[in-house]
Amino acid sequence: MEESLDDPSRDFDFHETLISADRWFDMELRHVAHEILHRLVVLDGDADGLPFRRIEDAYARMRVMCGVVGVEHDGEEIVRLALRVLGQKGAIDDERIGHAVDAHFEAYLHDVRGKPGLVDAVSALRHRGLRLAVISNVLHGGFILRALATLGVASCFEAVVVSAELGIRKPRREIFDAALAGLNTAPEAAV
Repeated sequence: MEESLDDPSRDFDFHETLISADRWFDMELRHVAHEILHRLVVLDGDADGLPFRRIEDAYARMRVMCGVVGVEHDGEEIVRLALRVLGQKGAIDDERIGHAVDAHFEAYLHDVRGKPGLVDAVSALRHRGLRLAVISNVLHGGFILRALATLGVASCFEAVVVSAELGIRKPRREIFDAALAGLNTAPEAAV
């Protein structure tokens, strides 16, 4: 059966279109703050403790608000939020937080699997002269760039636009405008 571009079951995104990485996706949605705080040795103990619940609750509220207003925060800002919740604002410098976030997301690269036919599909599209971009709502752009490189398709994409780096989430127009700018093309010339 031929797929239609109008089929609402198709989701054109990084996760579950280009790749599968369920452990990473679950971490981004629910556990990123406390996992990085564990890595920084700020938070220890069991996941049922009060500090854990306070961080998870604050992060869940933040995610809801981000979705409502269409903004995004990066992994570093989420760690700073968690530190504020714990009453430890400024306890860890930004450089250390940045290194911890990079290392944390790097550890999830082993979870990334390209969708069947990914390499052939994007290569064929590029061979036909189409210019490709990725637009994704994620907390760490480096993760997407490294995942695409690991899968051997990074060079197929002229632009990779990440919500955390732009501060804007899909479906806001600005994130699509950024991809168009990255491709140096007009909206009417893009799909």
